[in-house]
Amino acid sequence: MSKSLKVPIEDVTVSGFEPFGWTAGPQTKWTPMEEAQLYKCWANITQINFKNGGDVRIYEFKKRAFSFDWLERHLNTYEILIPYDGNPSVIGVAKPRDPQDPDDLPHGEDVKLFFWDGKDTLILNKGIWHTAPFPITEKITYLVIVENGTPTEDMIQKNIKDETIIEPIFPV
Repeated sequence: MSKSLKVPIEDVTVSGFEPFGWTAGPQTKWTPMEEAQLYKCWANITQINFKNGGDVRIYEFKKRAFSFDWLERHLNTYEILIPYDGNPSVIGVAKPRDPQDPDDLPHGEDVKLFFWDGKDTLILNKGIWHTAPFPITEKITYLVIVENGTPTEDMIQKNIKDETIIEPIFPV
């Protein structure tokens, strides 16, 4: 028998998102490495080396019912999410209780929901449970960078423990 769990939505901040990865971009209040009259440059956002090369994908998700009972994770790669259209969304994440156990099941009480404003890049640590973003507007388009082969060789999808269904507490 499944149970519903209402989870509050938090804004993505550098410190709040830190247990799951990091965020980068103009909205994170980082100091630009270079700044001139016409531009600002934030460099060295991340030093991720993919052994097998990076796979860059574009995803578009239409607005959908906001509830879920499963998450996915990648044990061997970071996942980089880069906004493409600037539309806001909400993403679900959870730290595994045992990061080395591929059969680790996410628990409902471990799931956090974050409001992603569509401006900053999100970098998910290896092994972090996550959803695809849920658009607030009619759709969201974003780039995803992962190591080559991730969708076929390093994709783990599991139901949340005890068949928990996660639902957000709105408004955002």
